[in-house]
Amino acid sequence: MIDAFDNLYVVSDLHLGGRQDAAVFDSSAQLAALIRWAALRAQDSRTAFVIAGDIVDFLAFPGAAYFNGATASESLLSLDEEDVPTRAVFDALRLFTACAQATLVLMVGNHDIELALPEPRQVLLDLVASDSAALGRVRLVTDGSGYTCAIGGRRIVCVHGNERDDWNVIDHAALRRQIRDTNLGRRVAPWEPNAGTRLVIDVMNPVKRSLPFVDLLKPEDEAVPNILLALDKERRGLGVGQAVRHGIAIVHRKLVDARRIKSNVLGGDATDGVPEDDELDVAALREVDPGDRERLYEAVETAWEDDRVPMELVPQEQARLDAINTMALSMGIGVRSNLRSALRDIAIFDQGFDPSAPDPTFRALDSWVGRDVDVLIAGHTHLERHLVNTPNRPGGIYLNTGTWIRLIQLQPEFIEEPFFDDLLDALTAPSMAALDAASINGKKLVVRRRTVACIERTGDSVTAGLRHVRDDAVDREPFETGVPRPHSRFTVAHREAAR
Repeated sequence: MIDAFDNLYVVSDLHLGGRQDAAVFDSSAQLAALIRWAALRAQDSRTAFVIAGDIVDFLAFPGAAYFNGATASESLLSLDEEDVPTRAVFDALRLFTACAQATLVLMVGNHDIELALPEPRQVLLDLVASDSAALGRVRLVTDGSGYTCAIGGRRIVCVHGNERDDWNVIDHAALRRQIRDTNLGRRVAPWEPNAGTRLVIDVMNPVKRSLPFVDLLKPEDEAVPNILLALDKERRGLGVGQAVRHGIAIVHRKLVDARRIKSNVLGGDATDGVPEDDELDVAALREVDPGDRERLYEAVETAWEDDRVPMELVPQEQARLDAINTMALSMGIGVRSNLRSALRDIAIFDQGFDPSAPDPTFRALDSWVGRDVDVLIAGHTHLERHLVNTPNRPGGIYLNTGTWIRLIQLQPEFIEEPFFDDLLDALTAPSMAALDAASINGKKLVVRRRTVACIERTGDSVTAGLRHVRDDAVDREPFETGVPRPHSRFTVAHREAAR
């Protein structure tokens, strides 16, 4: 029997935490207003509020490591301290769970896997529920299995979105072993992080100490590496040698996880009975020589002589990894012209900010779920999506809740003269405050898209779509007004899920 509701509201990727002057989330007041509004709905209708993963960003706190089990509880408690902006969010969540018809669903993503551990799990529950009755209205999903519910007989599945991502998939079998060994007082094996976590800790965190834009720019898989590689070592914060060493381990981990996903031994499909990777020894892979570097450098030289963009040498599968891309641009030749050329193509042809454009996450998740899923909701990509009649589910809907952190979108005009130097100056601003203040040709560089996936029943119909919370959100009407976002409409099925 699955939960049945009249209203479902889903947000994702809050990424709470980190240094206050560098935190990517700055919408505590708006999120708290949204949750209080949902609490009003829960006074007279069955209302669920879902935070679909990456609630907290344990990788962003000072001193972060691949796995922050020892400090996770302390980090969580710091978010509810007096005079900390995020306290308003937890106050609102406690108000919501106090409502008799409310259900709060908290899902683990790939930046907050420590919430699966017993102590941080209990701390989180204590932060969102004031008593035992409220605690009974909380669902905590930590095993990568997603959350399923129904509205008007329509089946809705919520996932984080990393479950089919070979950069960021979580090995839940290994995580269960960590929990088991901790509970039994046994020696806990070192955590083997996925490629995305390695990228954050080994490459991105050192860079963003002086260049905070790397957390905000979309599409990060191409734009961020290109800009980083145009900077000198001091401004980039990472040398070529370091980047290559980290890059080898990251790419090999990605390849390992891609094979394990294909074999259904990672993510929610993992079981304690899955054998260890006899053939895929990650530690051994990290020692593999990256190949003939001299030949690659010679290719870069030849490309420059032929007036080709060095980025063309980088395989598309590795495009997201700035550590490997370093080898293509490390010659430091023609940096500005190559950078303009690469970023112009990204700004003109990128569809990341088009909610109706299919993307790899959508394709991977849509092909993974069953055909009877009416609405599939994910996050993870930080880019909102609303697609209908999906390839695997005729008549089905896919929604991506986007993100609540700041975002930077490259506009084509930013790449043109005379604004390109202004763009580079803005992107290399040393603080989040300077990024917030930056504008190019009168347009703000940093934008906020506080997206909510809304599934609501009204009479005999169910609507599904996206809405945005405005800057001056208030409890009784937090959403932006004006031209409404497209919504999909279902007729209520004759059969309803058991209440």
